[in-house]
Amino acid sequence: MNKSIKTVESQLEKLIDKHKLTDKLSVKKIKSWIYKDDGEARKMLNLYMMKWMRYFQNIKEAELNNAVSIFQDAWNFFPHHSLKGQSPNQMMEKIYGSERKNQVTSKKMPEVMVGKTRMSWTEYKKMLGEMEKRQRPFKKWVNQEVLPHYKIFLKAKYKKKTEEKDWDVSNIFFRRVLWVGFLDFEKIRSEFIYYEFPEWWQTHVISPTLSEGQIRSSLRKLMEFIKLDYDREVESFLEFN
Repeated sequence: MNKSIKTVESQLEKLIDKHKLTDKLSVKKIKSWIYKDDGEARKMLNLYMMKWMRYFQNIKEAELNNAVSIFQDAWNFFPHHSLKGQSPNQMMEKIYGSERKNQVTSKKMPEVMVGKTRMSWTEYKKMLGEMEKRQRPFKKWVNQEVLPHYKIFLKAKYKKKTEEKDWDVSNIFFRRVLWVGFLDFEKIRSEFIYYEFPEWWQTHVISPTLSEGQIRSSLRKLMEFIKLDYDREVESFLEFN
């Protein structure tokens, strides 16, 4: 099937609707991410991938493969500011002619930078699969123990606005912790909690808008709760405060 902007828009809309994300994600938002891509191409593509993948963290691998394909098409067919309002597909047509029209979507996925290591998409996916297996006990503890109990704790102790803020921080924090690849609670670096995550929030989380100080304050509550309820080691983090 020949791809077009309308085809990609339709696929995105169906994907968003299927996963019940219409209140959080839209084609308009995705187009905005892609258009505002000023910067080094590989870095901007990695940032784009991180943005959309946080909405699809818990889907099955086969569905993730489909999502990857659709979002890659979006990157190729939607306009980029760095390309003066044109898409990579349009640029390929200009450079290579109409016979290359459909080759953009058939290209292999671009390489990914993980830290300072350059990996192929296949290597990257394999790494994620292995990491996911090793993370399962930690992920189960977070999703079935910590977050549900913490939500009850916040609701009983704080007003609704504070409860919602602290819950958002804790929920996004653990999603990010798992995404980055930490295998257990004690493996989370203090620097990540105190510096890296609050800084990451400023450029990756649209709502709620919180300062680095507000995020640290919320994380302190979370750490103290984990120490109290689960007797886990948190002193290394608290030393930073």
